Amino acid sequence: LRLDPVRAAFATTQLVRWLDFSDTTFWGSHPSDNLGALIAAGLLRERRGTPATVGDLLRWLLQAYEIHGALVEANRFDSAEHGLDNVLCAKIASAVVAAVILGGGRRAVLSALSHAWIDGQSMPAYRHAPNTGPRKAWAAADAAARGLWFAQLACDGEPGCPTALSADPWGFAVQGLRGGMPRIARALGEGIVADSTILKLVPGQRNGTTAIEAAIGLHEAVAPRLGEVAEVRVYTHDEAIRRIDKTGVLPNPESRDHCLQYMVSAALVYGRIANWHYSDEAARHPALEPLRAKVRVVEVAEYSRGHHDPRLRSCANAVEVRFADGGATPRVERLFPAGDPRQGDAGGALLAQKFAALAAPRLGDAHVAALQALFADAPRLRAMPLGAFIDLSICPAAAR
Repeated sequence: LRLDPVRAAFATTQLVRWLDFSDTTFWGSHPSDNLGALIAAGLLRERRGTPATVGDLLRWLLQAYEIHGALVEANRFDSAEHGLDNVLCAKIASAVVAAVILGGGRRAVLSALSHAWIDGQSMPAYRHAPNTGPRKAWAAADAAARGLWFAQLACDGEPGCPTALSADPWGFAVQGLRGGMPRIARALGEGIVADSTILKLVPGQRNGTTAIEAAIGLHEAVAPRLGEVAEVRVYTHDEAIRRIDKTGVLPNPESRDHCLQYMVSAALVYGRIANWHYSDEAARHPALEPLRAKVRVVEVAEYSRGHHDPRLRSCANAVEVRFADGGATPRVERLFPAGDPRQGDAGGALLAQKFAALAAPRLGDAHVAALQALFADAPRLRAMPLGAFIDLSICPAAAR
């Protein structure tokens, strides 16, 4: 579909973000939430006569990653103290970088930024029962689209709000942070966020991805004996307990992909996790709910320390299954998810497999292979006009 830029930013970001299958950082949130807004802004720039390439898009994306990640790390907007959702950071980063893409000078960038701060910010109530629903998958799209909208307004001459942060009592510092000012974790431009971004190779909330991987490793031993399971022990860290240790009714996919017990149980039953495994159909497997009721979550102090240690930033989980006859599986431990850069996915082989698995049913094997050949040719890819690349990535018939 060809949509106006703001709606295009919403739609593309929603596709990127759906069911937590994009990327994440050690501190939470998803920097690729900005991608839809930057693509839309770049295409609008091209339409207005200023060339844009894939290399430009990558540079803009790195800028957005740094802004987004530095804000998330330093402020913990989603803590109980502040009660704000981290998609705020996508709104800020998208507004700033989109204003630059559209040719805005310092005044326009500051105007877009001020409107992004002063805008009503999302609250994370929709991430928790009984409010969990599809909004969890489109909240970031809304934020990125709003950021682009503010950038367009600013570049068309909309004046800014010079005390959006500091106004007393109505500014963001007072109303959003109870008197504190938002901070950034470090000087921007060091590349730390992009270099440390975790690419998700299984869908689900970040703190549970290693538990999924451990459970998948136990599938062959457990699946034939599901009726004999007495207890499933998940050894985890405190952040996972805070965010995804959930019991009770899970009414939709958005509640299941943020439930540690469901994620582990589904991995044990099915032996893999894709988006479908959070569906109503998958959840109706007769063994799944009885198994979820037997999951016991145990905090391991060492895992919690490792998660919060800035030198380590682990995401550790271990899974062990005990049977009614007294036997048990080995305790399978994963310290870092497969998509963590420290796992050494040389050349992005696992990411390429993920892309092929998701894109081939839509584009066909031959077109996916052509795209992967393009991805492997960095100079050619960077020099390609952005519009031509987007058309090529959508479907063969749309290629220019």
